[in-house]
Amino acid sequence: PRLIIGSVPYAMHADNAASAQTAADGAQATADANTAGIAANATAIATNATAIADEAAARTAADAIHDADIVGNATALAALEARIAALESPPCVTRFCACSDGVTVEDTATGLLWERKTTTGDVHDVTNTYTWSSTGSAPDGTAYTVFLPGLNGASFAGHADWRLPFISELQSILVGLGVETVADADPPDPNSGLNETGQSTTCQVFPCIDYQFAALGGPTAASSYWSASNSATSPFFAWGAGFSDGFVGHFGLKEGDSFVRAVRAGSCSS
Repeated sequence: PRLIIGSVPYAMHADNAASAQTAADGAQATADANTAGIAANATAIATNATAIADEAAARTAADAIHDADIVGNATALAALEARIAALESPPCVTRFCACSDGVTVEDTATGLLWERKTTTGDVHDVTNTYTWSSTGSAPDGTAYTVFLPGLNGASFAGHADWRLPFISELQSILVGLGVETVADADPPDPNSGLNETGQSTTCQVFPCIDYQFAALGGPTAASSYWSASNSATSPFFAWGAGFSDGFVGHFGLKEGDSFVRAVRAGSCSS
């Protein structure tokens, strides 16, 4: 079947058109809301970005402060340790320093490190005596077979090169006329009798030892101490320093007993 298409009346206003406008208005409102939401989100994102940047900057600043604190603490700790070390190792009394190990004394004038004597009954006890030789001439007495091995075998004060002092080294801590005695030492001791440390030639207080050394080096027996210096004129004698009278000389055969004090070249720190 066929229909004839012709003109028809039309309405000036239709309900559907109104509905369409309402829908369009609603869609526009929704779009506007979405745009506002997007803008708000963009603002929030920007705000968050700023906050993140601020937090990062704050963390960087905090890290810098923390690092500064670490450096400051390290500096403060170093200063504290230095103060503790100073308390443990008091300043030198003129020539002599009491080392922080509590068992040695440094002589800054001669570059020697001395054993500090004790009354504790061990190898450092001031009352111990030793022989220089057991055969009459060779250095094989108890000073060399008992005393020095007792120090070096135990790395006393961290060192294993302790020895008996030469006569000039004993003269450097002696007080009395013996500091000006020229010894016929073997091997030759060119410093013997020169009194390079300016020791007093008068002993007024016994034992006759430098009072500054005595204050730090522990007790000293008022008697003779063996040196490592042989006598050049007799192989049966060795030189010794008499802290009982301030003299040096041959105080007896090497097989006799005398006191000892160990020494080495060095300082509190080396």
